[in-house]
Amino acid sequence: MELQEAVNGAEEEEVAVDVQVTDLLNALIAWKVPEDLFTVSSLKASFESLFRSFDPDVQFQYFRSFQRVRISFRDATAAAEARLRLHKTDFNGKEMRLYFPQVMQMFLRMERSLLFSNVIFHII
Repeated sequence: MELQEAVNGAEEEEVAVDVQVTDLLNALIAWKVPEDLFTVSSLKASFESLFRSFDPDVQFQYFRSFQRVRISFRDATAAAEARLRLHKTDFNGKEMRLYFPQVMQMFLRMERSLLFSNVIFHII
């Protein structure tokens, strides 16, 4: 751990948060997908084949009213690799966006908040 000088002149510890791959979610949300994806089976098959190259057992949930697809992988590594390779790529004329579900971000914020509140509580 490194020490840094605080604004008031005292020294404080800098805390590094170590995120393991196993801490990440194993799902992605596809957004900005073509509207035909929800009705044309050949387009669905083509879409799904993009993700099966990262995990042959990947599962899909189509949310037509939200124009989104939830893509669930067996592990977080496959999800991360798929996002790195396919985010903002063209699929049937639209630039597809891939995101990890928002729940993870909210959980990490809450976990950090609890971590720092416990640190402050123990210091006082």
